[in-house]
Amino acid sequence: MDRYDYWVQTLTSHGLTVEKGMLVGTPSLELAMGLERLIGFRFSTETQQLDVYLASKFYDANKSHPLIERRQAHQCPAGTYYVAGIYEPE
Repeated sequence: MDRYDYWVQTLTSHGLTVEKGMLVGTPSLELAMGLERLIGFRFSTETQQLDVYLASKFYDANKSHPLIERRQAHQCPAGTYYVAGIYEPE
């Protein structure tokens, strides 16, 4: 299992799935996250970067100049990967 697949599996354990390149979860889960301006996540490794947006917010969100939080390192059997939240600008 590569790092991206490991991350997607981690998201699934938290109630989110990736469908057609977008994160899908229940509205109650998104409210429980408590981050109204959160519109997605940036997954990265040393050689790749992938932005995955919440399907419920993708079409209405202003993505022209998103705010990217500081990335956090995570370990998995395949190595280190990084995740940062993507937020709609204020």
